[in-house]
Amino acid sequence: MTDEKKQTEDENQPSEEQEDLDFINSLLTTPEDEHAQHKEEQVPPQPSEEELLKKKNAEEAQKRRDREAKEKAEAEAKAKAEEEAKAKAEAEAKAKAEEEAKAKAEEEERKKAEEERAKSESASKQDSQVILLAKQIADFKVKHPEIDLTKLQKDADFTEYISGKILGKKNFNDLYEDYVGFVSRVGGKLPEEVMKNAFKASSGSSLKGAGNSDVYSIEELNKKARHYSSLSTAEREKYHRSIAYHDKKS
Repeated sequence: MTDEKKQTEDENQPSEEQEDLDFINSLLTTPEDEHAQHKEEQVPPQPSEEELLKKKNAEEAQKRRDREAKEKAEAEAKAKAEEEAKAKAEAEAKAKAEEEAKAKAEEEERKKAEEERAKSESASKQDSQVILLAKQIADFKVKHPEIDLTKLQKDADFTEYISGKILGKKNFNDLYEDYVGFVSRVGGKLPEEVMKNAFKASSGSSLKGAGNSDVYSIEELNKKARHYSSLSTAEREKYHRSIAYHDKKS
């Protein structure tokens, strides 16, 4: 080792006095002092007021953003729930309206069918009644060719007497004869006198002299009977004359 290097190492080593001083200080320093000194060395530096203010403002801004985000999310969820509830209510109302409309249409269709059926039954019943009454009138005209049905129809007492009795237990001829008997008893006249004086028909109404051109043939009568309700007044009169004519011939 050179003399210069040896001299440099000697200069870097502490002097004997420094070593003694360090030894004395170590003897005087307690463990508590060493701990306090170590603790003081570990305490981080305290932030300044400006840094604390910036930190506080940042925290409040974050809280505000979190609160606004939460409120926005809640508002959106509420709006979505309301929209879904509205759509559901509208769908239910539409379905109910459609169901009611369908039920109403079905009810109207049912009523219409019932009315048509009732009308058809009524028409069929009326046709049957018309045919039956036409036969009774024809029989009456055979038995009483001298009676003018137009005059008989205008007799208020007769029409009141037979009201509600037509097509009942008694036929038209029986009702007429019952009426004549009633009038004869009340008026003190013979039935023949009542019939002769009150209901004698004019010669023009008599069946006498009726030719084939004034009446229907048997075949024509059968056809007319199937469509009696659609016959005109003149056709019905001819229909009755025809029945009386053929009945008289037989």
